[in-house]
Amino acid sequence: MKTIIHILFILVLCSCHRKEISKIDRATYDKAYDFYDASQSDSAFTYFNKAKDELIEKGYYSFAGNSLVIMGIIQCEKGDYYGSQETALSAIKYLDEKKDSAELSANYNNLGIASQKLNEYEKAIVFHDNAAKFSTDSRNKLAQVNNKAVSYYSLEKYDSAISILSKALLSSDLKKYPATYYRIYDNLAYTRFLQNKNDNVEKELLKALTIRDSINDIAGLNASYFHLSDFYENRDPQKALFYANKMLDVASKTKNIDGKLAALQKIILLETPENTKLFFKKYQDLDDSLQIAHNKSKSQFALERFGSEQLKVKNAKNEVEIFKRNIGIGALSCILVGGFFYYKRRKKRLQKENESKIKENELKLSKRFMMW
Repeated sequence: MKTIIHILFILVLCSCHRKEISKIDRATYDKAYDFYDASQSDSAFTYFNKAKDELIEKGYYSFAGNSLVIMGIIQCEKGDYYGSQETALSAIKYLDEKKDSAELSANYNNLGIASQKLNEYEKAIVFHDNAAKFSTDSRNKLAQVNNKAVSYYSLEKYDSAISILSKALLSSDLKKYPATYYRIYDNLAYTRFLQNKNDNVEKELLKALTIRDSINDIAGLNASYFHLSDFYENRDPQKALFYANKMLDVASKTKNIDGKLAALQKIILLETPENTKLFFKKYQDLDDSLQIAHNKSKSQFALERFGSEQLKVKNAKNEVEIFKRNIGIGALSCILVGGFFYYKRRKKRLQKENESKIKENELKLSKRFMMW
């Protein structure tokens, strides 16, 4: 499932200006995008992988780099975080810092998200800094600031997170993007709560929820429900359970598996003992199916990349064999030509030697005849 931040960057990538390329040369690349837009990410990955090889061969490095960027995003969305990092890092060498800044921003953003998923928060901060550095879109730059703050509060460096989010809220550009504004607004209130559980941020959390509901910000609603459930957990367990169930409902409707797991974890802690077993079973089944899906994706993506590399190795070996064969044929031709000329020269030399011997014999015979 595409995260909201991934969608923002995909929209920017689609609108980027690039070096002219013919429809024929970009046919596989365009087909890959069609699959991705249709949410057929497995097919999209296959075609982006194929397009990448074609584009590198033809010298369209920006398009090849962008193919790798989207491949990395797909892997991250499917839970293949290490594979996503590997693919994203391989994209950088094909992207120009000036011409492909949007692609680099999206790529570093994805590296940051993958690192956060792997609890590599220090790395995530560096990647989000790079993403903001290359960002040409004010909304994306603010999203990077938010993501960086999330990494800081995950490291329990609350002062740093609060400072970053407070400064971001003062940005004049932020008011143009209500979804982004209330993402930062809500995260600031939640970080204050994490730093000091006695800080009453109820008003701010409820305001963020109201606005998000009014603009139908589904991803934002999930976050608000989780933050409110967390806030009420030790203050009013019934309210906490109410918001956990609201989160489960929204996550189920939008097929947000991570959201469902987070909601179920909360419900298990808050439900009555007789109901806990039922929700634990749901959590366990969902978690098992998610792990199977992640492992399947990892295997598929690895095979796709491995197959592509094997094909290139095979082609390279074929080229070497052809080269060796051509050298062999060339060498044989040289030997044959050389042998032919050697034969001609030897034949001529032997003929001269024979003629000389004949003349010599004739002379000897003539002398003998003269002696007789």
